[in-house]
Amino acid sequence: MMSMRMLAAAALAAATLLTGAVSAAANVPAAVPSTAGTETSNEVTIAADGTYQVVFRQEVDVRRSTYFAFGGTIHDGFRLPDDDGVIPPYLRADYAAPEAAIEGSPVAAAFDIYEHEVSIEIGDDFDEGIHSATIRYDVTNAAVPTSDGYVVYIRPLDGGSLTITADDEITGVECVGIPPEATTCGREVDGAWVFEPHQYDADAYGVAGAVKVFVKGDASGIPDPNIDRE
Repeated sequence: MMSMRMLAAAALAAATLLTGAVSAAANVPAAVPSTAGTETSNEVTIAADGTYQVVFRQEVDVRRSTYFAFGGTIHDGFRLPDDDGVIPPYLRADYAAPEAAIEGSPVAAAFDIYEHEVSIEIGDDFDEGIHSATIRYDVTNAAVPTSDGYVVYIRPLDGGSLTITADDEITGVECVGIPPEATTCGREVDGAWVFEPHQYDADAYGVAGAVKVFVKGDASGIPDPNIDRE
């Protein structure tokens, strides 16, 4: 049988090995995250027919070589005020004509549409440093005529700052959730409406978080809205 002295020696050796392993693990540096965050801006220009163009810009700080995709995913529907129907009405917008560039060089881009989810991404492998991309795209069928003009609904691809200008006069802006939830938001600066990040964030399903822009102008050029209840 093993003597008490041998048992004690074995226990001491095991404790020494364990202490060494813990010490070695404590000295191993934590893995460096591949990126240190992004900065995003969205510039929206509303035409007199209620359509608008979006210029999406995103910048990422890469800490170690990695693949990164710019872009985002959103819901294509804007929930309208309830009209006593069993299923609430949704205004369905169309997203088209994307043009994209990474570090100023043009790249192919296309919208991926699945049911009511719209997404677009462009990516590449990047070395350490600051890298940027731009995506321009058009949005149609996102306007509804009113008695003195029209209302335009906007939901950018990703968060970040938002700037809105229009050919006609913007008379007011609301950040809306599930109707009738809405609040005045943004501020007017030199003829443009400016929003800080997270003022209009979408919910967990990307459905809420829209910006509702009230525009005074001729609504005769606004197409009939595409409203469904799916």
